[in-house]
Amino acid sequence: MAGGGGGLTPGATYNLKLGSTWDQIPADLIHAVQYDFKPASIDPSQPGQMRPEPGSNGVTVLLPHKDTDESSEFKGNKQQTPKDCFLIVDKATNTIYLEKVSNTRP
Repeated sequence: MAGGGGGLTPGATYNLKLGSTWDQIPADLIHAVQYDFKPASIDPSQPGQMRPEPGSNGVTVLLPHKDTDESSEFKGNKQQTPKDCFLIVDKATNTIYLEKVSNTRP
């Protein structure tokens, strides 16, 4: 995750585990979304939507705005990313999980 360090405590010791995405699971389980611009009006506390476009590799991402019923729409194509991973930090157990990303929408 860009910036911030994921809330890791300096000097703490964490266990690192491979997450379930390293097992035999569907290839389209986990997706990453990349974008060059995020409007300030987007509300990060609200869930967005990601919709695949039938019959293509197209994907639409909708992110709700703050204080309105409007949302920003981002369109792109999914691409396989066999080498991309991300970390999930579980502070309650001092465990970090490494997960694979299946696809990305640049």
